Amino acid sequence: MISWRSYLVWIAMLLVMPLEASAQSTRQMPSPPTPAVSTAPGGQSIVIMSRDFEEIQNLEIRQVKSRLRVCLTVKLLSKNPGDFGRGLDAKVWVDLDGDGKLTDHEVVLDDSQFASQAGSGSTLTFAGTSVVPDGVRVSETTLVRACLLYGEEPCIQGTFTYGDVVDRSCPVTVRGPRSIPVLAPGPRVRAGTLTIRESSAGRAGQSLALVSPKGTAISLSRSKISVRRGNIRLGRPRRVGRMVVIPVQRRSTSASVIQITPVMRISTGFLGPLAVKTNLHKQTVTVGTVEEPVEISRDGKIETVRVGSDQAVGALTIRESVAGQMNRPILVVSPKGTAISLSRTRVDLISGDVRIGRLSRNAPNVMKIPIRSSSTRPSVIRVELVLYIRGHASTVIRIGSNVSDQLIPVGRLKKPAAYRRWRSSRQVRRFWRRLRELRPWRWWR
Repeated sequence: MISWRSYLVWIAMLLVMPLEASAQSTRQMPSPPTPAVSTAPGGQSIVIMSRDFEEIQNLEIRQVKSRLRVCLTVKLLSKNPGDFGRGLDAKVWVDLDGDGKLTDHEVVLDDSQFASQAGSGSTLTFAGTSVVPDGVRVSETTLVRACLLYGEEPCIQGTFTYGDVVDRSCPVTVRGPRSIPVLAPGPRVRAGTLTIRESSAGRAGQSLALVSPKGTAISLSRSKISVRRGNIRLGRPRRVGRMVVIPVQRRSTSASVIQITPVMRISTGFLGPLAVKTNLHKQTVTVGTVEEPVEISRDGKIETVRVGSDQAVGALTIRESVAGQMNRPILVVSPKGTAISLSRTRVDLISGDVRIGRLSRNAPNVMKIPIRSSSTRPSVIRVELVLYIRGHASTVIRIGSNVSDQLIPVGRLKKPAAYRRWRSSRQVRRFWRRLRELRPWRWWR
């Protein structure tokens, strides 16, 4: 016979279990998150803020007469089982009528699962069978969308928090790196890895071609090309202008996955997204974002200063986009008519590990910040300038440097009232001009 104490224990367990499940299912958004964005040809876009916990690894669709078999494989990236407490919902849409748009009645898979034994590298499989109308054939070029969400109901379009989305409308898909790296111009720059995935065997064709944008070039000897899955055999790459051609010596008999990590030469004037074009159904993938190696900016508002002794004109922020770019002395140049005070100017390291030496001056308006050793992670330096301003300085005080071509305004000079009246009075100029015209000294002859 069960005692009343056992009943109390069971009731307490039933009350505590939902609280533990809700506490374990709380996720923390990584900083910065890795988004997943997909846009169908009809303009139906899905934006997922973070796909750092789970990702779609493979999508297989097979048609047997009027039946469509769908298998979706999901890879779990988190080791914490509590990150999957609310369950994963998966939906797959297929453009059955061929109009290039997806609708709610074209759902071929709708399934939900709980990942109780989560671990880094473990997988979940969503599978199902659907009946398609007579005369409809799903080919390799049919638009297919697979959406995986955590704790939310998948929709054709919208913005969601956690999950992943994949659009497949061609036999071979090209996907960029999970996180877009920030690059700096240079002779040997390692860009992000792009993945070429066949939907079925032998779909890669006779060759793979990569075209880099103007101002860049892909290195044949330093780039890494590997076959991660399948038995496709690739030949030695060759260059044709900005295009790199990788011949296929033997087509695959099973769906293959190829990963390419390009090492590129990026010219100094190239800035912005680094997009590589392919010959695989004209797909373009972004493998990096090129920024200035070292950029300088003003921190705070423009200060109003006066002619006279040492005055603080504002702060400058010197920031590295990629580690190791501060490998030479930094020169800070103030305009003519000013002098930089070394004793009162302050230079602080905000972040990173670059080593700064003792300040020196090449000229009264040129300050030198020596770099003892370059950084191993991107660094940020803050410079609080103090200037001595003479009366003939320009109205706006702009600071230049050897790390940037632009002049940064940091102060506005307010001259004395008598000085301004004498320099800009029309009456004074008119008086002297009239005096020169009359020549009064001739009257005394």
